[in-house]
Amino acid sequence: MNKIMLMAAVLIPASITGCGEKKETPAVYTVRGEVKSLPSAADADIFIHHEAIPEFVNNRGKATGMMSMSMGFAPAKEVDISPLTVGEKIEFSFDVAWKRNPPVQLTSYSVLPADTVLTLEGM
Repeated sequence: MNKIMLMAAVLIPASITGCGEKKETPAVYTVRGEVKSLPSAADADIFIHHEAIPEFVNNRGKATGMMSMSMGFAPAKEVDISPLTVGEKIEFSFDVAWKRNPPVQLTSYSVLPADTVLTLEGM
């Protein structure tokens, strides 16, 4: 009887913890853009006007693309954006995990030459 209870004590919790949802693998995109605003007391995001992202996949898993636009990106904890200034042109990577809060995170960047020509449309 003790062996049965011991096995139940080990196997039941193991089976319960294994029943959770699979961890979402973020989609990663690399794009170029221009820094429009830096984080402030009112908003923790960096706003970047980025070029179009033709391979972007929406929250339903459909490849819809994304037009050029200004949008906010939450910097990942390990990314230091303090050297950036408004107006700088950058190439940056961000990841999207729709079940995470925030779903979009800036994961890396590099500053481009000031004379880099970007294809920016919209706002």
